[in-house]
Amino acid sequence: MDILKQKIKLIYIPLLLITLPFIVGYIWLPLVLPLIPILIWLRPRISLLKLNKKAGGMLVFYHLIALMAVAVPTMVAQAYLEKATGNFQQLDSVHQINTRKLTKYYQIKDFYLDKQNISSYVTFDTTTIKKTYSHRYRSLNKQINKNKKSKTDMQVYILLPFLASPKDTLSSHCATWLGIQFSKELDKKLSEEQMQESYQNFVLEIKKNLDSEKQLQFVYLERLENSQDSRNFATAAAENKKYKAATINILVSQNEPFANRTDGFLAWIFFSFFFLTSAWLVMVLIPKFEETEPTEM
Repeated sequence: MDILKQKIKLIYIPLLLITLPFIVGYIWLPLVLPLIPILIWLRPRISLLKLNKKAGGMLVFYHLIALMAVAVPTMVAQAYLEKATGNFQQLDSVHQINTRKLTKYYQIKDFYLDKQNISSYVTFDTTTIKKTYSHRYRSLNKQINKNKKSKTDMQVYILLPFLASPKDTLSSHCATWLGIQFSKELDKKLSEEQMQESYQNFVLEIKKNLDSEKQLQFVYLERLENSQDSRNFATAAAENKKYKAATINILVSQNEPFANRTDGFLAWIFFSFFFLTSAWLVMVLIPKFEETEPTEM
């Protein structure tokens, strides 16, 4: 019983004391900053356990689980706060976006989506396929880089020019775009011909979705900030043959009530915290202490 108390006091509780401040305090760079207290404070305590230290793999595994216990709940908390604290604006026209302070969420009364000048950017894991759709998909320019490394994940980033009215199509300037993302997993065992056929079928499915008015309806819009998705959408905008702008806003549609935007986040914060710290407790209890008697740290 004394050994159990020592393990909990010396190794398990310190992880809780590291983790909770990171979750509550919303620390930036959750994958990097937790390494500092883990390596300085927790690493000597992990060495008290009788592990296979010669191989090194078990020690790395313990440090990895400790890092995940801190980082995962913190990253979920980051996403929650980003969703919860974003400001909301109701606009009469899409042109008002650039005349007011940028916010995260919008409702726009009057707008026009130019389906005749859609752009896209497709990532096919390490293989990239660039396409520009124009004149309602009748003209299709394709460039496929020669990378034979087979992967399964395909992401298609579609951009529609977000205009105030059909009259705006007379201009070549468009600073706001509606972004729609599609994804598909492909079997690695497919031949090149089968991969191309699956890709073409996926493109046809996307075209059908874009032709549907339901696909382009939304309750509110979310403006993307700097991320890999926003950069991929920006690449699609740069490929557009008609519209250009020095800076652009990428909006993505949300089809749930605005009040529900944070649903599930709090549950995931607590679930990830209790699951990973429980796993840590089991990992602490299983191995014995080293021969030397542990002392207070």
